Amino acid sequence: MASTCNDPRGRKRVLFFDESGQPRMSSTLGAFLDAYLGSRDDIKLGSKLVCGHTRRCLIEFFGGGKPLRSITEDDAQQWRRYLTAQGLSEATVCKRCQNARAFVNVVVKKKLIPAPPSPNWIQVRRPMPASNSS
Repeated sequence: MASTCNDPRGRKRVLFFDESGQPRMSSTLGAFLDAYLGSRDDIKLGSKLVCGHTRRCLIEFFGGGKPLRSITEDDAQQWRRYLTAQGLSEATVCKRCQNARAFVNVVVKKKLIPAPPSPNWIQVRRPMPASNSS
């Protein structure tokens, strides 16, 4: 079942509904992020801005048309390295990874993708170097 509406930017969108009549979010990265962030009227403006930065970085790296199901754990680690290579501070990289992990949790909850193999598949903190214990 489908219906059309205008999104917050005035663009026409097609909404699909599941068997229970609830709107189903899109299964591509860009469409999901736009729909999800557009629906979050319960978060503060500053938080929405930070989530927008994460969205931009995800779209720059993966592209808006990337199917959610095709993003792998290796892709997530490459995205983290991409953020570091962009010259972002470790704190900023960690925050963007936290936001991305939150997005993945929503996608899993909405059953758009199966649960990732590990709850920490988007590594938030930089790996600690191996200690040289003698």
